[in-house]
Amino acid sequence: MSRFAILAGIALLVVTTATGAHTPSQPPHQLFSEGDLKLESGEVIKDFSISYVTHGTLNARKSNAILVVTAISGNHHRIDFMIGPGTA
Repeated sequence: MSRFAILAGIALLVVTTATGAHTPSQPPHQLFSEGDLKLESGEVIKDFSISYVTHGTLNARKSNAILVVTAISGNHHRIDFMIGPGTA
């Protein structure tokens, strides 16, 4: 195995471990169940559900909502540093 592949694997492990942990101070994950989800291709994902987390409170105009979609196999914890008072 090449030296680059080994270093890339170690880096991935470090990033995944550091950003993958969910701490008690973070809001709990919630689950939305869609049921069968039909894709544009016609294929169907049976019993589709998705996990999500909400932070803060909507204002009266509901204009402060931001939707962040992680990549497949992504993890929302990689952007935790951007969430909260005084941050993005």
